[in-house]
Amino acid sequence: MQIRPALPLVALGVLAVSSIAMHDPELAPPTEPCAAVEGAEAIGVHGTLESFRGGTPDPTSLIDQGIGDQTGLAGVSVTAFHYLVDIAPADTATVTITLDWDEPTQPDLRGDYDLHVFDAEGNEIAASTGDNLLGGAQAETVFLSGVEQCTQVIVHAKNWLGTPGAEATLDVGISNLQGDHVDTPCELPEGASALLAAGTGESFRGGTPDPTSVVDQGIGDQTGLAAASVNAFAYVLDVPSQYAGAQSLSITLDWDEPTQPDLRGDYDLHVFDADGNEIAASTGNNLTGGVQAETVSLSGVSDCTFFEVHAKNWLGTPGAAATLDVSPGTLTPAS
Repeated sequence: MQIRPALPLVALGVLAVSSIAMHDPELAPPTEPCAAVEGAEAIGVHGTLESFRGGTPDPTSLIDQGIGDQTGLAGVSVTAFHYLVDIAPADTATVTITLDWDEPTQPDLRGDYDLHVFDAEGNEIAASTGDNLLGGAQAETVFLSGVEQCTQVIVHAKNWLGTPGAEATLDVGISNLQGDHVDTPCELPEGASALLAAGTGESFRGGTPDPTSVVDQGIGDQTGLAAASVNAFAYVLDVPSQYAGAQSLSITLDWDEPTQPDLRGDYDLHVFDADGNEIAASTGNNLTGGVQAETVSLSGVSDCTFFEVHAKNWLGTPGAAATLDVSPGTLTPAS
């Protein structure tokens, strides 16, 4: 695999605005960032907004138990989300969770969804189960107060009586940060996600190779790919102020090649700064015997730095399952 090493980000004019708080030695030490938890998405002070397709109501439970009874729903009716609340250096926060949905086939009806929230042990800690069908609000909301750093929150969005697969959103907001140390959060440009110390894992479907570029330029030439071949992800590194020094990041792209068991497809990984300059790339030949992954490492990344990652399907099955893993290394304390 041929990897072009990252250039120093400061020299490339990357957007970086450090937020360093002064620490009084008489105060309690700031809380530490959370370690990654398998299957959980780390969310910081910016919260998160999820768009998804709702599940399918269980007709048997509707007939046997009647509308309004919240028990007995089949698993297919539930869309689940698993979060890790990472608000370091703060100690606690309020978490507001709002579920909203569209009901495209019934303009005079609003469907009926329910919202249930569980802790890491599976205990229900909050729920919103209003009657949304006729005149009720087309949303369900719960408030969790005093949520401690590194708390796991599992959210179930249940389609109790609505169109299967209707568009829905889950908005998780963070507010009322408490503790001796509270940071000013990094600004997030539109479309960018905050990258916390726990890192992030993205699951997506790969793009479509450009047949013209493959024929005209040959396998391995990285120019001329159509925009449809690229999946783009934008991030801003957001670490607690006690770790606001230069950090290192590892970015790994992996994929599945379902239709060609003896071939591995060929993806490329490109990373850009806020000005659109390419700062790192991994463009190995993955087709026959090559490693089915591309990895780059970035060094000297300051707090609040913006970067964009492009996963290019150079020659692979359109829409194949792929993953992008972005992980900070051991955090460097601020000097």
